Amino acid sequence: MDNNYQYKLEEMIRKKNKEIDLLMEGIRSITSSLDKEYVLTQIIKNALTVIPNGETGFLMLYDPSIDRLIPRTVIGFNDNIKNFKTKIGEGITGKVFEDGKARIYDSSSKIYEEMGNLSNENFKILHASLSNNMQIKTAIGVPVSVNKKRIGVMIVHQFNNECKLSLDDVNLLQGFADQAAIAIQNARLYSEVKSRLQEITELSEQLQEKNEFLLKRNKIHETLTEFSLQNQGAEKITNEISRMINSPVYFMSYLENKFYPIKIRNKTPLSIDELMLLSFDYKKPKYIDIVDEKVNQRFYFYPVINGSIFLGCFIVSSNPPLTKLEKITIEQGASVLALELIRKQTLTEIQYKKTGEFFYEILENKDEDYLRHKGNEFGLNLTDYLFCVIFQTSQQEDVQKLDTKIHRLISVIRKIMFNVNFVIYATNNKVILLVSISNLDTQKEILNRLEMFVKDWITVEKSPYSIGIGNIYNGISNIKKSYNEAEKAVSYLVNHQRIGIMLYTDIGLNRLFLNQDSKEIMVFIEETFEPLRNEFGSRNDLEKTLVTYISTNKSINSTAEQLHIHTNTLYQRLRKIEKLLNIDFNNPEDTLKVQLACHMIETFNKSV
Repeated sequence: MDNNYQYKLEEMIRKKNKEIDLLMEGIRSITSSLDKEYVLTQIIKNALTVIPNGETGFLMLYDPSIDRLIPRTVIGFNDNIKNFKTKIGEGITGKVFEDGKARIYDSSSKIYEEMGNLSNENFKILHASLSNNMQIKTAIGVPVSVNKKRIGVMIVHQFNNECKLSLDDVNLLQGFADQAAIAIQNARLYSEVKSRLQEITELSEQLQEKNEFLLKRNKIHETLTEFSLQNQGAEKITNEISRMINSPVYFMSYLENKFYPIKIRNKTPLSIDELMLLSFDYKKPKYIDIVDEKVNQRFYFYPVINGSIFLGCFIVSSNPPLTKLEKITIEQGASVLALELIRKQTLTEIQYKKTGEFFYEILENKDEDYLRHKGNEFGLNLTDYLFCVIFQTSQQEDVQKLDTKIHRLISVIRKIMFNVNFVIYATNNKVILLVSISNLDTQKEILNRLEMFVKDWITVEKSPYSIGIGNIYNGISNIKKSYNEAEKAVSYLVNHQRIGIMLYTDIGLNRLFLNQDSKEIMVFIEETFEPLRNEFGSRNDLEKTLVTYISTNKSINSTAEQLHIHTNTLYQRLRKIEKLLNIDFNNPEDTLKVQLACHMIETFNKSV
């Protein structure tokens, strides 16, 4: 191998590793620190480190109270930049925020042309913010969004254009912008919960001299809040609540589809499925009685809810009944645990994004050696037999509810896919599953598990899913084919308003009509059957006769038997049908036409 080429390749790998390290550092900052200022500064510093010759950068956020974008975090500018406030559509930042499109500029002339509508005041402020009248040579601007809602803009600048910026740099900066959005979102969530808890704390402090009960409540609040801030997790929080009230406490996590504590000493009073059925009826705390052959037990059921989103529930033995302080302990624990689950969900979404990016790299299949190596990191053997599964549910206006259902679905899938190598991620109302197996017989077992899952899920969740499964192939090169097949299978189910599982191979003849406009199909059906339907007094008989005749493979005896008529009557009807439709049942082309029409009326007409 040419030494120069090898050097360039090694340099490229070092650069990519550095980019990945800094992206991961940003993720670690998001999850390990509650200091938003520190996290945002680190993110911009990381962006400037990996983008060639990046010298300055800033994050501007939209302030609706003044209808302006204002600098939030700044690197490389002096304090004058704090006065730089732009309208929507004004300058580079205003235009990126207005339409949500990333922009890259490779020359000073293009930059200053784009800033042509800056106010004189903002233009002077921007230049005063730079040292020694430095001139910006190149720049990248990307939108910062939370749940598809733009909240600001991130920009980096070069003052030395020896290193040209590329679309890779744009995508890289967008990754850092997404990290900034998550950090801002986390800060808002923490701020809201902290504000609520702080209100309770302040009230307790005001009354603690008069009421010993409120002192104890304050102590509970402080302890649980400390657990949350230390990222102790649902397991330790549940155990701490159990210790505080001196009674066994169970927490059922809806998102993860499992109980805490994980190692439960005694059998839980209710199964997860039973609790799920209860949760649809009870959105408030409630006592429930469980009667078996030996004993009648009462339990306290406390749902954990974030807004309108059900996250899980506590189950506590209430023999004897819970005291007011014990109920407050559970209530406080629910608030803390809700924050813990939201934080965990945010981290999971980051992982989904990484997995989704890897999956699309597989579909593009530009470098098989690289993909096989990366597949090993995800626990996936891309040299084995592979196939795709797509789960799709209906879109919902409440994005939070949809996200919660998708997270729970993935948790359940992970459980039923034990001892199987796979990657999984979510996008909108779909869950994509790529499975690798070394033995073809394993696929049958997986299909059996999925069938059992569908039955249980529809019964308990009351949330229908359409599941498309592509054919199984060997090697990376055929994954895209299996994915497209799974897409077609799930589209077939959705278009026909059906739920459950559909293998691509089971679509059969209907594959020919997957991309056919349903209106054209209806026109064909109407044109074929209209003469029969317009025949006075015999509409139902003639149409039913034709459909039955075709379904029995043109068997006179079977058709007459099914219709409960004499064969002579059937012959008369068939001659009338031939006359009205202008066909001859002995003509193969005519027969094919009515066979297709009969097939379509059974397959398409009902769903349409």
